Amino acid sequence: MIAPKPFDRDFKLNAVQRMTQQGKSTSQVARDLGISPKTMHG
Repeated sequence: MIAPKPFDRDFKLNAVQRMTQQGKSTSQVARDLGISPKTMHG
């Protein structure tokens, strides 16, 4: 099994800011960041 990729604090904050400040959906942000939308809910 492949170990999950660790995301640093700045990466996570950037993702949240995209949703809250830019009004993007979870799916849109995940696509922008090149990760699975399921990862956003993890």
